[in-house]
Amino acid sequence: MAQPDAQRKVLAILWMVPIYALCSWFAIVWPGAAGEFLLVSSVYEAYTVHMFFALLVAILSDSRGEDAALSELPAQLRAPFALFSKTQVRSSRFLRDCKLGTLQFVVCKPLLSVLDYALSYTALGGGELVDYRRPELWITILLNISVSVALTALLKFFHASHTSPKLMAHRPWPKFLSIKGVVFMTWFQGVLITLALRF
Repeated sequence: MAQPDAQRKVLAILWMVPIYALCSWFAIVWPGAAGEFLLVSSVYEAYTVHMFFALLVAILSDSRGEDAALSELPAQLRAPFALFSKTQVRSSRFLRDCKLGTLQFVVCKPLLSVLDYALSYTALGGGELVDYRRPELWITILLNISVSVALTALLKFFHASHTSPKLMAHRPWPKFLSIKGVVFMTWFQGVLITLALRF
């Protein structure tokens, strides 16, 4: 209650459960509109990923902004998206890169979900997932890249900040696993089920 900024982010994350439940229930009751309900849950799913990142920053900063959170991070960190190098960056750039990594998912997931939904009503849609001539495969690949970038950003930020006493007091590891499990594993589960049906 003493940190209203963090409290708003917790509430935004908790809303994911009833939104998922209602969208799933409506999709069962009205199967003809299942695509529309899945779009709603997809958009909120992307928003939740960024809200979790914003919650970690709010806890680290005591709701005083991103600049205050920087004092809880080491001065030099390995760049979050440096694949084959050990490039060191300042904590401010590290925080910015991790934030952009989660925000790109907030943009890509809804756009690609709407594109996939719109294509399902055209001659281009309705193809098999493994057909490289159909847009479903390329949308799936782009979504997979977006999910992977967002997960990497969350992992890198969590790894850099998990030893902070402020964060440790809130036991972030189970919360991190919950967000990772609900959001990311459901995505990979959908891809695996589609591939299993195909083969």
